[in-house]
Amino acid sequence: MKKNIDELLNDYIDNQLSPEEIDEVKLLLDSTNKTGEELKALRAVHNSLHKLHNDPAPAGFTERFMKKLGAVQTVSRNNLYFFYGVVGFFAVLIVGILAFIIYSINWNFESMNLSFYVEQVKAGIEKNGGKALSIFKNKTVLMISSSLVLLLLILAYFRFESHKNWKKKFNSCSY
Repeated sequence: MKKNIDELLNDYIDNQLSPEEIDEVKLLLDSTNKTGEELKALRAVHNSLHKLHNDPAPAGFTERFMKKLGAVQTVSRNNLYFFYGVVGFFAVLIVGILAFIIYSINWNFESMNLSFYVEQVKAGIEKNGGKALSIFKNKTVLMISSSLVLLLLILAYFRFESHKNWKKKFNSCSY
């Protein structure tokens, strides 16, 4: 059977089956009472749906909807590029600090003991992690990085608000 039983029964009601599929449905109806009950229920739903009255959309609905949709403010590409630039800067900074720590570790490949390497990494982080992060002891660098973080938070807030306003405008499009 290529279709599931519900699809097959719906197509049977709509007269969209091939002769082989019609024979298959008749076999199913003869073999089980459950299939017959499902067919009766689907016919009842089918008849109820055909009795429903369709109200046409008001005149000019599509044009009004498209105007409102087009009027929704879009986010400036420059704001997005700046946002991604700041996020990228911090990502590169973190990767750079990690690379500096890993590079400064004395890798001794004579011993193949894994715990030795773990201890080397821990010692390297303790020894050189402070050096890598000492750049933030400079008040100027600390002030610039704090300002960038604040700016990033403000941009994230405005991005969120912009999306929320767009969603309100989209949902306010009425008939």
